[in-house]
Amino acid sequence: MSKNFKYLKLFFLLLTPFLSLFFLDYGKEDVNAIICASGYYCSNNNVNFSPSERGTTGSNGTCRWLSGYSCNGQNNNCREDYVNTWSGFNCDGTRLRINHGCCQRETTPPPPSCNDCTPTCPSGTATSPNTGYSTTASCYRGDGCSPSHNYLTCYYQRQNYCSSATTSKRYLKSGESATITSTSNTPVNQFAYNFYNRDNGNAIVCSTLYIAGWATNQGTCPSGSYQLVRVNTYATTRTTDTTTFPANTIFVNDANWGGQRVKSLQINAYYALNDRPWSLPEVPCVFYQDHCTPLCTPTACVGPTYTSTPTGYGTQVYTCSNSPSQCGSESRTCYCANPCVPSCTPTYSDTNYGFGSVTLACNNACGVTGTRTCYVDRCSNCTPPSCPSPLTATSPGNPNMILSNFTSCTRTSPCGGPPNYRSCYEPISPQPTTSLQVHPDAENTYGFSSSTHSGTRTTLYNLNDPIRMTATYTDVNGATDIEAVSVWFRENTLTGEVATPLWIDTATNPSQPPQAPSANSWGFMMRWESSAWRPYVPSYTGATAKWVRAVFSSNSFVISGPGGLQMVRVTIGHNLQASITRSGNNVVMPFQLSFNFASGYENVAQVTYNTFLMGNDIFSFTPYDNYTAYPDINSKIGDYWSPGQLRYRTTPTVAQLYARQWATTGYPWTIDKGLPEVGTLNMTVIGDTNLRLSWTVADTKEIYAIVGNIYASITMPPNPPAITMTGTGLEINSPFNLITDDTNLGKLNTGYAFRKLNVGGTTYSGSVDINIGENKEGSLIVYLTVFDKAGNMHIRSLTFSLGDWIITHGGLAYSSNGRDYEMKVIGSPTAWNAVPVLAGMNPLHADVSTEVFGDNVGGTNPSALNTSVLLKSFHMRPFSMNTNIKSLYEELRKAYNDREIEGKVDMTKALPQVTSLNGSLRNIGGCNLSSSVCILKHSGDFQVGNISNFVCDGWGVFFIDGDLTIHREIRTSNANKDACIFVVSGNVNIKEGAKASTAGQLQYDQVRSYILADGHITIDPELGLSPKYDGLFVEGGLHSLGGLQMNRSLKLVDRNIYPALVVKYHSKYSVLSNLVFGSQVDILKTELGFKPY
Repeated sequence: MSKNFKYLKLFFLLLTPFLSLFFLDYGKEDVNAIICASGYYCSNNNVNFSPSERGTTGSNGTCRWLSGYSCNGQNNNCREDYVNTWSGFNCDGTRLRINHGCCQRETTPPPPSCNDCTPTCPSGTATSPNTGYSTTASCYRGDGCSPSHNYLTCYYQRQNYCSSATTSKRYLKSGESATITSTSNTPVNQFAYNFYNRDNGNAIVCSTLYIAGWATNQGTCPSGSYQLVRVNTYATTRTTDTTTFPANTIFVNDANWGGQRVKSLQINAYYALNDRPWSLPEVPCVFYQDHCTPLCTPTACVGPTYTSTPTGYGTQVYTCSNSPSQCGSESRTCYCANPCVPSCTPTYSDTNYGFGSVTLACNNACGVTGTRTCYVDRCSNCTPPSCPSPLTATSPGNPNMILSNFTSCTRTSPCGGPPNYRSCYEPISPQPTTSLQVHPDAENTYGFSSSTHSGTRTTLYNLNDPIRMTATYTDVNGATDIEAVSVWFRENTLTGEVATPLWIDTATNPSQPPQAPSANSWGFMMRWESSAWRPYVPSYTGATAKWVRAVFSSNSFVISGPGGLQMVRVTIGHNLQASITRSGNNVVMPFQLSFNFASGYENVAQVTYNTFLMGNDIFSFTPYDNYTAYPDINSKIGDYWSPGQLRYRTTPTVAQLYARQWATTGYPWTIDKGLPEVGTLNMTVIGDTNLRLSWTVADTKEIYAIVGNIYASITMPPNPPAITMTGTGLEINSPFNLITDDTNLGKLNTGYAFRKLNVGGTTYSGSVDINIGENKEGSLIVYLTVFDKAGNMHIRSLTFSLGDWIITHGGLAYSSNGRDYEMKVIGSPTAWNAVPVLAGMNPLHADVSTEVFGDNVGGTNPSALNTSVLLKSFHMRPFSMNTNIKSLYEELRKAYNDREIEGKVDMTKALPQVTSLNGSLRNIGGCNLSSSVCILKHSGDFQVGNISNFVCDGWGVFFIDGDLTIHREIRTSNANKDACIFVVSGNVNIKEGAKASTAGQLQYDQVRSYILADGHITIDPELGLSPKYDGLFVEGGLHSLGGLQMNRSLKLVDRNIYPALVVKYHSKYSVLSNLVFGSQVDILKTELGFKPY
């Protein structure tokens, strides 16, 4: 019943369109059609007529045209080729439907029609409100109307013309002006500015004076006053108006505010065109002006000290600030009334007695200096004592060695004024000279060394970290004259004096902790004190930078960074005291600097440094303690030099710079801990056997070298053919023998395939072309190593598989002794969509097995499955296959025979004894029922597709007691149902078939069958010259006890992306095998099984 109902319902749905057409045709015979009287016109639809206006068939109805209707937009122009009888057509010639209007032809032209109309106000006008600015709108009623036009009075309305209005200066003092800029969004020729008193509730301003151009009309102002408005009218339109507002013109006495002077104004800008209404008020066109009044009054010029009249004795300027602050300030200049004249008495005399003179000075209230010459009074003068040795009374060549007024004497009465003085000079001592030696590390593991850089220290090698150096200080007065030896590093971009500390704190616990001035400027000092060398480091933590004692252990101490943490470790030889030697004129100090701390440290700046050395002898170090053996000097030296002060001063005249007299060593040094980077490393196919390896490398400072190593994977055959290489600007070892031993990986001097030294710059891109020759198995393993100038390095690798590869999709794959195919990683999930048979398969899921992979190998285990995490596939090792099944053919043939004896194969149909399969399976005798399983039992060799492609358009199981050769493709008609299984006792040979690929499109030969063989399954290669070779796509499975011999190979450009063999399982084969063989036989459900060959 339900089946019949479904058919009935379908019949009704099919019938419905025909019923609709039938009813439409019947509607043409309309007995109620309208016929209008001669000279009248009807609309398209009777709904446009009142019942009394509708005519009937054959009558001269009283139809007439109603206002606002037209005949299909034709304005009642009916076609003339229709007579005044019912025609069944609409006005535009289309067929009428029921109850629609009609069209008639007139023998004479119809009289003029009168179509009433309504005028429309033009843009910017309206019928209300009445703005007093009117215009007239009209419309034409038609030739048959009287009057011929309708008229309407419209009024121009206020528009939104405002764009902006600004003032150049809001706060104005009397006498100042502001420039107003007013901008409209539409060209206009009238600009107006209305003024409102903000202190009077924004009421209009009514000037008590008539001001031409500003206040000329009374408007709504009180009698005798004039509204403050400014109007600028131009002959041509524009969008910008500029007007200058004088303060005295706009800040007027306001009659609307009791005659008070206006202080704060709001100004509205308006716009108009040709005397039409002014625009609407809008916020962007409102601005403000404020009057700065009253102004503050500066201090007056009060005598007798000051006068307001210029005198030439200096000035004093008084200022005050106005309120608000935007009004600025006021100032008054006063003049000093008198100069300052010093007095000679009582100390000196106005009379010159020949005992000398002095010039006295004083300043008046304006700071102007007045001078006067006064003379020493009559007395007995005195002579100061001579300079005590080793001081001298004359300059030793440097005026700055002076100790001013070192000795003195007092004059006897009645002499006045200060004592007589004598200045003395310190003797100059020749300063130590310096030299530096650098001891760079020997070549490291990678063959790198540098005499200019320090790099990153690793567990494998050092890169001049620590730096090893020896400083030598030489003094012509002997090594014992040298009191301090110093080392300093400063970034080479910094110029000028090396501003090291000018004070020393000799306390064991210094008053301020160590701290370098910056991470790019630092150093240390060794001082000989108390018969031992003491290390000092800089401290910039206090108001005054100082050298402070460093805490040291044996031979090591630390320079702290600007953050107070450890930054540089200094090591003096093997023992601090014993390693610094004093012999003859030389002090020799071996030292090393290290920048690698485990934790709790600051990073030294990674820059290029200029290196400096400085030696100070006893004279040039701390002057305060230089004269302990000379009591006369020692008692007074504190007046000139303080304890702990190093010898350094810049006045008078020639400076003493001993404490900062650093000498450059000529050995710049770079610290670079940053690693270079191999940014990209790519391999592309450029020919049948040609690859291009390209790269980009970078470093923040400078690249030194790149080294390329190429190795063979362990899956390559022994002693693979050599590869050849070409490249520009590279040192290339070509031909190059491929080996698996990577002992020389990254080494600069040996084992490289190619290299480039002294690259320079911060970036470098290059490439090398590789001809792989006859290599078609395994992979090239490429390493690119980049070195910077400090020896820091970065290695990046790339594995490029040269061989073909296979993938499966579902099922179990096994190898009793490992697998020979390396999987390739494809980055895009849509990379295969261009190949029709692979479209929809995700390369990211591709693997030699998508479920379980087992092997039983000795020695090195093969790599795990690539996609095991993503696909939840598993790798079992060791895993031995079940060897109890000696023959798949016998096992499955027996299983089928048993079911045949039991009568459980009633749906099978035995095929005639044929020796080949070509064309359609259903065309083979007796195999034309869709519900049958076609069975073939054949003894001897068998061919498939030797004449044409074989189409498996049903279910078929073929027992071949011999060898099977597949010449062409095996296709299906119904991909989700059709299934064919071949059970072969011998070998299976899949030929190359017809070439399907073109130069621009890779294709796959398709074998849509499940093949089980006791012998080998051999897949032949494609031969001959061709831009592309076909791959092989098996929908079903390949199961061989003898092993799979995969000879099919894709072109190099294709095999890097596409597998040569794709085996995809389909559950229809499980259904068919269960039906034919039963479920009691353990048949390994697999996509691919093979043994090595």
